[in-house]
Amino acid sequence: MKIGIEYIYALLSVIAWSTVFIVVKIVIDESNPILLSMFRFFIASIILLIYVYRRKMLSQLKNIYLDEYKNIVFQGLTGIAGMSSILFYGIKYTSASISSIIMNSNPLIIAVLSYLFLKEKLKSINIAGIIIGYIGIIPILSRGENIFKLFTSKHLFGDIL
Repeated sequence: MKIGIEYIYALLSVIAWSTVFIVVKIVIDESNPILLSMFRFFIASIILLIYVYRRKMLSQLKNIYLDEYKNIVFQGLTGIAGMSSILFYGIKYTSASISSIIMNSNPLIIAVLSYLFLKEKLKSINIAGIIIGYIGIIPILSRGENIFKLFTSKHLFGDIL
């Protein structure tokens, strides 16, 4: 059975994303979280530029308007680089596994915040999914202790970040 190159790329993406928490935890005491974030995205940018160049897609980038560039840069700085720097800073004060769980619970957090601030409707299936998700996350974050001790944990600062 021949595996397509797209599956290999997908596998490499999953491996890169899943190991970032462990790698950062190992090197965070020797480096700055912002510097680590910059290095991570510098490498990703080089790989992406090589991909775009080899696929002859550079001309498509010229069709993006200036307003779109401003929006892309703003989102890149706040949503990607900013989030990554804060995440790496948080990993300094908590475990790699807990930070991975918190980071991957983003869909739950976004659903609740979208309901509260954007007044988005939640169907009963969405509410059930959110409840089940939090039922799974809370015991892990409490590290097997009383969930009310969660807010007095020595890792609380890192968990919040």
